[in-house]
Amino acid sequence: MVSKSSHSIERQAASGGLKPARSTFPLKRTLAKSGDRCAEHDVILPSRALPSPSYASRFRFRRLTRAVLQAMAPNCVRDRTATSTQSRTIACRLIDGYDRLMKSAEPYLSELFRIVSGALRLDLPKVRNYTAFLADKLESDGDRSAAQRLRKLLVETEHQLHPTALSTSTVPVDPETRFPLAERVEPSSFSPPPILTEEQQDTLTEFLIVAKSYAQLQSETLDVALTLLAYGPPGCGKSHLAAHVARELGLPLVVVRLDGLISSYLGSTSKNIRSIFEYAASTPCVLFLDEFDAIAKLRDDRQELGELKRVVNSFIQNLDRLGSHTVVIAATNHPQLLDPAVWRRFTYRIELPYPSAPVRERLWHAYLADVGDFGRADIALLTDLSDGFSGADIREVSLRLRRNVVTQLREPSLRDAFVTLLRLSGGHGEEARFLKALRDSEPEIVARHLRQRDSHLYSSAHIAQLLGVSKATAHRWSTAGEKRNGKTKRTSKH
Repeated sequence: MVSKSSHSIERQAASGGLKPARSTFPLKRTLAKSGDRCAEHDVILPSRALPSPSYASRFRFRRLTRAVLQAMAPNCVRDRTATSTQSRTIACRLIDGYDRLMKSAEPYLSELFRIVSGALRLDLPKVRNYTAFLADKLESDGDRSAAQRLRKLLVETEHQLHPTALSTSTVPVDPETRFPLAERVEPSSFSPPPILTEEQQDTLTEFLIVAKSYAQLQSETLDVALTLLAYGPPGCGKSHLAAHVARELGLPLVVVRLDGLISSYLGSTSKNIRSIFEYAASTPCVLFLDEFDAIAKLRDDRQELGELKRVVNSFIQNLDRLGSHTVVIAATNHPQLLDPAVWRRFTYRIELPYPSAPVRERLWHAYLADVGDFGRADIALLTDLSDGFSGADIREVSLRLRRNVVTQLREPSLRDAFVTLLRLSGGHGEEARFLKALRDSEPEIVARHLRQRDSHLYSSAHIAQLLGVSKATAHRWSTAGEKRNGKTKRTSKH
């Protein structure tokens, strides 16, 4: 007989008084002793197959289940009576029902938390927006009945009276100019994933996993601000990265427009910042702040006016009030201009410099996959020739080659790509491109320079392709300097 009463056991189970070793595993041993292997499997298997609920919640439920089992059949540990079999069946059904409930609810916990949060704050747009988002998610997962019921509730409450300040879910506008403060981009129009280094990909993957597991992390008090800062030169994939995050999370991308956000009127910029953050807090989206150094500059810059310093303060305060459930991505080409307090607000940071040789090779393979007949040797040449170019430059070269197919009705060649790279070598970042020095040079000098750069990669045949001349001419041009140097050496010996 069990010495403690069933009520005492239930109270201890609810308050956490039973220890794991004596509250979970005896149930398994009891079922094993009774010969009920099938029941044992039913009880033990869900804990292995259910990753979504936390360990603590599963353990507390199993502890309470055993308390119920002991209360219904005190002698079940020793006897194989009908009562113990019935108790085991009930316990198995309880655990199976719990497992199925948690499995079905887990993908939607994040939206449910946001709906409850909006209701507690009397934020009607947030409740309606996330309810509509949850209905779309349920329908995409095959539960059309639940989706229709949610949409019916939205329609029934659409025309009820509520405060006018809470009556809209559209993108806010500047009060004076009526310019929209942001642009909403749907996930269906996003491009393929960005090509990143291993380190960059690891940071991005971790950020996406945390964003998708927000509900579980919050239940374990492990939630973190979903903020990501991408910085680097222009054209290196910051906007592409933000679009990829939005697509992976199945959320629209809200791109803040600085021309509408920054106002010439005193205090209006801070009001616009608050409006866009309130909109992001009440709407399922990824908020993207491009070129955001314009509103997050160093506050100790003596050349800036006091109004801009107040703008930075407003930005930091609104970002802090936004909460940890909204995804915010910021991008800048000038990280050195950012205020130190702004850096601290972004939990994840990814630097996107000019692509390295392995990344450039992958970019050329991706962009020229169905353009012309570029082999492995051609890709190797383009990879070296594009040293110092951004990913956007490489994409632009591939687009021009595609246009040539349409306009000139011919397949693009390696020379076409080389000429385009030469034309794009000027401008921002030109000091990192060796092609800039060859842009206005004679073909003989270009051939000689390429040969000196890498004689194995730039053979006479490859130089002939790049310059559009015969192999013999390319060999004569590229080796002219070597022959001249050889004659000079022999003359000096004599």
